[in-house]
Amino acid sequence: MAVTVTAGDRFSFSPATLLFDNDYLLGSQPPSYDVARDGRFLMLKPIGGDTAVAPSRVVVIQNWREELKRLV
Repeated sequence: MAVTVTAGDRFSFSPATLLFDNDYLLGSQPPSYDVARDGRFLMLKPIGGDTAVAPSRVVVIQNWREELKRLV
């Protein structure tokens, strides 16, 4: 999910919008996702949709914003 945040004399934020709609590996130790300082986002998606099984490979998508723009 994502929100737009406005800070200043008064703090406000927009309604949440869905960023990703799919089955992704959920775990807490270590987290199954991360965001880099430059805004890159990485998350693990299980092969075959089984979220109980750890992935056997990792696919890294660089420039995911451009890829999203291309797909939309």
